[in-house]
Amino acid sequence: MTYIKYKILLVLLIITNVFYAQVLTKQEAAKITLENNFGIKIAKNNLEIAKNNTSKYNTGELPTVFLNSGINYGLKASDINYHSDKFPSTSFFGANSATYNGSIVINYTLFDWKKISYTKERLKESLNIADLELRQSMENSLIQLFSAYYGIANLQEVLYVQNEIMQISKQRLRRAKLRNEYGKSNKLQILNAEVDLNRDSVNILNFQQQLTNAKRNLNLIMGRDLESDFDIDTLVLFDDFSLDELIAGIDNKNTDLLIMDKNVSLSELSIKMNKARLKPTISAVGNYGLSGGFNDTNYSIKNQFGTGLTAGLSLSWNIFDGGATKVRNQNALKQIDNLQVQKELIRQQIISEMRNYYQTYQTQKYVMQVELENIKTSKINFKRTHDLFNIGRVTSVEFRQAQLNLFNSLLNYKKAKYNAKTAELNILQLSGNILDVIK
Repeated sequence: MTYIKYKILLVLLIITNVFYAQVLTKQEAAKITLENNFGIKIAKNNLEIAKNNTSKYNTGELPTVFLNSGINYGLKASDINYHSDKFPSTSFFGANSATYNGSIVINYTLFDWKKISYTKERLKESLNIADLELRQSMENSLIQLFSAYYGIANLQEVLYVQNEIMQISKQRLRRAKLRNEYGKSNKLQILNAEVDLNRDSVNILNFQQQLTNAKRNLNLIMGRDLESDFDIDTLVLFDDFSLDELIAGIDNKNTDLLIMDKNVSLSELSIKMNKARLKPTISAVGNYGLSGGFNDTNYSIKNQFGTGLTAGLSLSWNIFDGGATKVRNQNALKQIDNLQVQKELIRQQIISEMRNYYQTYQTQKYVMQVELENIKTSKINFKRTHDLFNIGRVTSVEFRQAQLNLFNSLLNYKKAKYNAKTAELNILQLSGNILDVIK
C-alpha cells in the first residue's frame, strides 16, 4: 500500500510540474519553427543558391578572359645533307632549345539570338521555384507543428481530467475504509476501490509518458533542445471561412499547383532555348600573345621573341544538328502535356482532401455539441450516483461506471474539439492560407 501511495505522489508531482511549466503559445511556437526548423533552413539555403545562380556572373552575358602560357624544352639530334656539294653535310647531337609562349584571350558574345536572355529567364524561374519550395517547407512544417501542438493540448487536458478522476477514486477508497471500520461495508469494496485507484494511477503514468514523448517531438519540429519543457495554451478558436471560396482560390495560392505552373514555364523555355541553339552566334575575339625561345650554338638562331595583337569576329551557326533539336522539342511538348495532366490530378486531389477535411470539421463540431450535452447529463448522473453511493444505495461498480461515463464524455468532447481544429488547419494549408494563421 505504501508503494501505491508513493506512485500516486510521484504522479502528482509530475503533473504539478507540467501545470506550472512556461506556457508556449501557438504564435511563439510558429515563430520558433520558422526560424529553427531544419527543413526550413535547408530550403532557405537552396533559395540562396538559386539567387546566386541568377547573378550576371552565371548567365554568360559578361566577357570571358583566358590566360594561356607554356614552356617547352627540346633536345635534338640531326643529320643534314644537301643535294649540292657546295654545302657540306652537317651532323649534331644534343642540340638544346627552349621555347616560351603566353597569351591573353578575350571572348565576348555580341549576338546570340536570345540564348542569354532565355538562360536568365530559366534561372529566374528556378529562383521562383526555390522560393515556392521554401514556402512549401514552411507550410508543411507549420501543419506538423499545429497537429503536434493540439495533440499535446489534448493530452494535457486528458491528464487534468484523469487526475480529477483519481482524486475521486482516492476519496472513494478513504470512504470505503471508513465504512469498513464501522462495519457498513465489506473488504470487497476496499479491494475494488484500490484496483480502480491503481488503474487511474497507471493511466496517468501512461498519459504522462505520451505527453513527454509528444513534447519531445514538438521540440524537434521547432528545432530546439529536445528536453525543453513547456505548457500548451489549450484555448481553441475556430475561424469563419467559406469552403467554396477557398477552393476557388487554390490555383493562385496552393503551393503544389504554383510549382507545377513554374515547371511548365521551364519546359516552355527549354523549347525556346532549343530553337535558339540553331541560330547564329556572333562573338568578338581578342588575343594578345608573346612567344619565343632560346637555342644553343648548334642552331643558327640564338634566340627569337615576338609579340602580337589580334582581334576579330567569329560566327558559329549550327545549321543542322541531324534532327536532335526537333526530337527534344517534341519530347518537351509531351512533357508539358504530362505536367498539365499531373497538375489537374493534383488539383482534384487537393479539392477532394479539402472536402474530406471539411466533412471531418463539420462532424467533429457536431460531436462537440453532442458531447457538451452528454457532459451535462453525465455530471448530473455522477452527482446523483455519488450521493447514492455515499448512503450505500448503489454498488461500487455502478459508481465506477458513472465516473467513467463522465470521464469519457469529457475526453470525447476534447478530442472532437482538437480534431475539428486540426481539420480546419489542414483545409487552410491545402488552400494556401496556413501562413496567415500566424500573422
